[in-house]
Amino acid sequence: MVREKTPAAIQQTDKRITGYDLARGIAITIMLFINFRESLVFTAAEPQWFYQGIDFFRFRAAAALVMVSGAGVTLLARSGSVTVNKNAGSILFKRALFLFVCGYLLMSIWEADILHFYGAFLLAGIWLLNRSDRTLLVLAVFFWLAGIIHLFNIESLFEGILERGGIGGLLADIFVTGFYPVFPWLAYFIFGMWLCRRKASDIQNMWKLWVAGLILVAVPQLSYLAGSLFFDLVEYLTHFTVDGSGIEKLTDHILIPLVYIIYHLSALSDLGVGILIILTGLQLGKKRGFLNKNWLIIAGQTSLSLYVFHIIFMWVVDLFLYGTDLSEPALFLFLTVFFFVAYLSLMSCWLKKFSKGPLELLMRRVF
Repeated sequence: MVREKTPAAIQQTDKRITGYDLARGIAITIMLFINFRESLVFTAAEPQWFYQGIDFFRFRAAAALVMVSGAGVTLLARSGSVTVNKNAGSILFKRALFLFVCGYLLMSIWEADILHFYGAFLLAGIWLLNRSDRTLLVLAVFFWLAGIIHLFNIESLFEGILERGGIGGLLADIFVTGFYPVFPWLAYFIFGMWLCRRKASDIQNMWKLWVAGLILVAVPQLSYLAGSLFFDLVEYLTHFTVDGSGIEKLTDHILIPLVYIIYHLSALSDLGVGILIILTGLQLGKKRGFLNKNWLIIAGQTSLSLYVFHIIFMWVVDLFLYGTDLSEPALFLFLTVFFFVAYLSLMSCWLKKFSKGPLELLMRRVF
């Protein structure tokens, strides 16, 4: 039986949707700077702290977007634990097809496309819609742990399939060898679905999530620091050894496993950043003064259009600059901010007439 929403419940849902729009807006804005940096800055440049800060969010912003996408699936189909949209599966299937088409078209100019992976995640979301909270958490942990296959150069096993292309190459790209493969990226999507089922009004629950997010960010970073110090210590000790066999054993039995552990823990840091971005969006979404004509909300509501248009813009800029390295921060920032401001200004006018962004509107009308 489907329950009718009360006006209070509708208002609460609207606030949550706005909060997730904000979170999506924050994440897509960070990704904008990352992609411009990847596309236009090819060499290490000064100031290092600036580019290191951008690189820190390189995959973390994408993880946040995938988590928000998972939360969107929950919002589409549920209010709390009550199913409210029986057509959710059909809607997700059509949107997945649209994202596959857009994604594979974009791959002709941007090989790091994320949209076709979104399509795969949405297809998985159809089956996950009515799974229990415990099942979602178990599956999230499974896909995260399964991601350890990347530590064993598993991609080399698919080289022949990728060279032949076809369906086999597409599946290999989506599940294993791509930029955001199902193993382990589906874990972020599933966790986003689970996270959206938490009651944002439960302050104690939210505080636990804040603490969990901070811990998930801190532990991998501290582990990486400890691992770096350990490597430096071993390198220092090698200068005082005559027989290198002991060092080789140390490398084989301690250092290499340590590298694997630290590398895989970085996925927890991605998850932690995603949690913090979502919680920030939910918190800001409660503040009325912050919401008036907020460009982050516009970016979140039209994130599909923003993503596609910024890739096309970067491609056009690259054609004109013929691969010029914009390592100077002022030039790189100028182009990024220019596009961002121009896009949001146009979208502000667009949204006065239409309720969705251009591609969001096309997706709903065609699919």
